[in-house]
Amino acid sequence: MADNAESNNKCIDTVLQALYPNMSAKQRKARHLRCFGHIINLYAQAFIIGKDAKKVCRQLEIAVRKGNIEKASQL
Repeated sequence: MADNAESNNKCIDTVLQALYPNMSAKQRKARHLRCFGHIINLYAQAFIIGKDAKKVCRQLEIAVRKGNIEKASQL
């Protein structure tokens, strides 16, 4: 089970190729389970924040890291 990062897709594909050399690419892809918690988090962000959820979350993280709570509350 993994999030949607491309590196995780490649890792799972490589492991399955090593374990099951006769398995097709389509079969390997079908065995990749997505992390349900990660998917729910992405949907919640999109619902609460809107279209640019990734950008807003990145700006929020930077503001909090710099201790700029006022800016963080405005996002």
